Amino acid sequence: MMRPRRRGGVAASTLNQAHAALRFLYLDVLRAQERFPRDGRRSRRRPRVPDVLAPAEVERLLAALEPRHRLVPALLYGTGLRLMECLTLRIKDVDIARHRIHVHDESGERARFTMLPHALARDVAEQVAMVRRQHAWDARRGGGYIALPRSFDRKSPHTLRHSLATQLLRNGYDVRTVQELLGHRDLSTTMSYVHLPDHGPGVRSLLDSSLATVAAASHRSSDARLRMDYAASLAA
Repeated sequence: MMRPRRRGGVAASTLNQAHAALRFLYLDVLRAQERFPRDGRRSRRRPRVPDVLAPAEVERLLAALEPRHRLVPALLYGTGLRLMECLTLRIKDVDIARHRIHVHDESGERARFTMLPHALARDVAEQVAMVRRQHAWDARRGGGYIALPRSFDRKSPHTLRHSLATQLLRNGYDVRTVQELLGHRDLSTTMSYVHLPDHGPGVRSLLDSSLATVAAASHRSSDARLRMDYAASLAA
């Protein structure tokens, strides 16, 4: 009854949806299980093999882009961010000094840290500075405001306690000692501080090792481009 997808046919998800509808009809509505086709198997989706570029191909791709359009693709390759994660980054989540990015999901419940490539730190800083200037200009004209849910994290006295535990462990103090100092009954509570990254996840971005020349070229041409864009925004 259900045939695999062929060229010009329907997708496996469409076939499976039809299969579920027929199964519901025969088993739940008509109460005629014996009439349900026995060969009605669900269609399996064939695994997709992702396209992968060699480092040299990535370098040529980034070099072919205009400098003002290069930052987002370079971040995608250099950090492993998803597209929407990259496009919705907030300034507070980019730690240029420690070369790390705090990534949140849409619900704000799950989060992770990823590395900020050293080769892109200067470009990201320039982008932040340009956006700040643009925001200041918009604010003087009565605009530049938007609702930002969860944009400001609440800091409580517990934050200082968490900071102490994290820094003690990073400075080499024994986890049992820290457990006693903080009064944790369960060692797993103390161990949770061990996994908090300080300088990113400890992984060096491939952008730093193989694409430093592209990032350098981006910076040399970005200064003039930023000045032109900002001047154009002022004139508008």
